[in-house]
Amino acid sequence: MLHRKDRNNKKRIYKNTISLLFQHSFSLLFGQGIFMVISILLLTPFLSFVYHLALSVSGYSYITVNNIGLFLLNPLIMIMLIILFVVIGLFLLYEACYLVTFYSLIENGEKPKQLKILGSSLKKLLFIIIRRNFTLLPMVWLIVILSNIPLFLFIIKRVRIFWFITETMDDNPFTLPITAVLTILLLWLMLRKLFLFLYYLIEGKIYSKTNKSNRKKDKSDAKTVGENTKYHNSNIKADISDTKKVIKNIEADIIDAKKDKGNKKSNGSNTKTDSFKSNKNINKITTTIRTLFYFIGWNIVIIVVSLLLYLLTMAITALFVAGIPDKSLAIATYLSINDNMNGYFIAGIFSINTIANFALYTHLFFQYKKERNENITVDTSADNLFINVDAYKNIIRIAVAIIAVMNFYFFYDIVRNGSPLDYMNLDRIRVTSHRGFSRYVPENTLTAVEKAMEEQADSIEVDVRVTKDGELVLLHDNNLKRTTGVNKKIWNVDYGEVSLLDAGSWMDEAYAGTRIPTLREVFELCKGKVNLNLDLKYRSAAEGLVEKVVALIEEYEMEWQCVITSTSLTVLENVKELNPDIRTGYITYQIYQGYYNNGNIDFFSIKSNLATKTVTREVHKNGKAIHVWTVNSENELERMKMIGVDNIITDDPSYAKEVLYQEDSNRFLVTLLKIMME
Repeated sequence: MLHRKDRNNKKRIYKNTISLLFQHSFSLLFGQGIFMVISILLLTPFLSFVYHLALSVSGYSYITVNNIGLFLLNPLIMIMLIILFVVIGLFLLYEACYLVTFYSLIENGEKPKQLKILGSSLKKLLFIIIRRNFTLLPMVWLIVILSNIPLFLFIIKRVRIFWFITETMDDNPFTLPITAVLTILLLWLMLRKLFLFLYYLIEGKIYSKTNKSNRKKDKSDAKTVGENTKYHNSNIKADISDTKKVIKNIEADIIDAKKDKGNKKSNGSNTKTDSFKSNKNINKITTTIRTLFYFIGWNIVIIVVSLLLYLLTMAITALFVAGIPDKSLAIATYLSINDNMNGYFIAGIFSINTIANFALYTHLFFQYKKERNENITVDTSADNLFINVDAYKNIIRIAVAIIAVMNFYFFYDIVRNGSPLDYMNLDRIRVTSHRGFSRYVPENTLTAVEKAMEEQADSIEVDVRVTKDGELVLLHDNNLKRTTGVNKKIWNVDYGEVSLLDAGSWMDEAYAGTRIPTLREVFELCKGKVNLNLDLKYRSAAEGLVEKVVALIEEYEMEWQCVITSTSLTVLENVKELNPDIRTGYITYQIYQGYYNNGNIDFFSIKSNLATKTVTREVHKNGKAIHVWTVNSENELERMKMIGVDNIITDDPSYAKEVLYQEDSNRFLVTLLKIMME
């Protein structure tokens, strides 16, 4: 148990840290907002490009928990990871420079000005790069990761890679203790190195590196002096040779007299040095232990605050969703909103953890300095970094403007048209609505597509065929009889005639007059809103089905919003020849070994009763995904979740999401929502 003095110190430290956080909170949030916008705008296109390149290099279509090991062992992937480590590390270092500068100004009683801090932090980052102090990169990674332990507790059940880790830990009883010990050791290492890190960011020095640099400089200066005097020494060498002999004899006479005295003095000096080193090591250990206690207590507070904010947000969401009359749809809507908000909440928790912990670190740095009566000299070397670039200011401004415009365009393109990041396969199972929404609405119609979006489908599957005059339309059967009552093959009818047919009365008179839509109309409706699974009903190459569909996808720039599936491998091969970026799925009843190496297949689409854990694991190990159809029952949905498929095609997406996404952490709020709707 801590002594009363220790408890008072702890309370005082926390109180001062909270004051540090809230004293200029609006200014801090404004600066953090600017930093996050810059980071997102710059990093998102870069990460998208690197991920796309990594998939191309590895030969995988998807990165899954079963192939991630082999993926990471690829030498080229390792190089890309190092580049990512450096690039993201620089952003983290910029964030650290910003926060430490902000808090240091407040500690010194100054008012922080955001734009000035952002600029000076950028200069400091560039100064670090110029000085080649790259040891700060692993240090900032370690500090930021361990400062976000609460974040990992939040996402551990929401990302598939952590499902895999927890399963492994459950299978091996030694994994959890080893992980705990490793985390503690890393935490101890972080706290030991933390103040060296802060010492550099604030005062511009690292003890070990400074000493080493000084020794190197002294050695270099001595070497230079030696070289300059070498020539003169050689000229008088002969003159002092005899003198050296005399001196040598004198030294031999007095060496014994000095020996005893020197030994006594050396022993006393060593004892004093050992005592100093021992006290210094004790002080370091004591400081680290104190910091560890402060860190643990502070992060417990952060966890509690984050949990309360999360529950409050979800409760407010549940209150609004409770107004939806359909209970199943209300629950699915709530779970979908919750799923989307988790991403924002993860970013929020990261910001809260980082901001709060760096406030604690900075305050402790100043507090420890004060306890030791040490002065703090703020390093201003970086302020003069651009003092000699006045002549190039216009060029720099133009270059920055060009880079900003290009990057904004790439970011806008990702937001509008999607990116390879959308296909990262480490998150939850996706739900695809079958033939639009075919349970209560006429299949393959715009009404069905709209209803599928309302029902919170992640993706919508539609069937595509070609009319006699070459128009792409939505139709499952090759004959119009079942859905329109007209006994004609679709390829024998022009679209003008097809567009007049009633494709809704067969299900319910309420849908009388519903038309068969074109694929272009579907794209107009879904662009930027929902992904599409286009099942191409291929008949012959003469129809030009593949070419027309790919051309339309490219026209609408929906390469990352559409996947193409077919029972024909020829179709998939043709798609890849026309546009390798479009994802392709093979609809089959049997996955043969030879299919795994087929580069034209990105994923398999099979009947759910043929999917097993072994099949799923094998598919994932070979870098492909697995979609299953058509899953409507609770038991089968639960089984698909258990074996870890990637996508479930269903007639009722809202019900499927209710079954799949009702995590233990959300059961209380889901139950509350059900009670509110009774």
